[in-house]
Amino acid sequence: MWERKQIMEDRSDAFIVLPGGVGTLDELFDAWTDGYLGTHDKPIVMVDPWGHFDGLRAWLNGLLDTGYVSPTAMERLVVVDNVKDALRACAPS
Repeated sequence: MWERKQIMEDRSDAFIVLPGGVGTLDELFDAWTDGYLGTHDKPIVMVDPWGHFDGLRAWLNGLLDTGYVSPTAMERLVVVDNVKDALRACAPS
């Protein structure tokens, strides 16, 4: 599993996260942590058209409010509600 995620990170220009389960969350948190630690500077974009990630986002905001997650870390996550906006968020500025 680790090797597959490493290849994905090495070959990607960005991470677009669609609604999913435990495997999706594992990949999201891996990409997010690695980006926060400086391993990469690639966009991490969550596509959430139906509120699938609402509970996760509320939990993360709670961690932000209590100081367990920094504002800098939270700024690395971009949440959009459609693919067009996800691609736009991944485009170089």
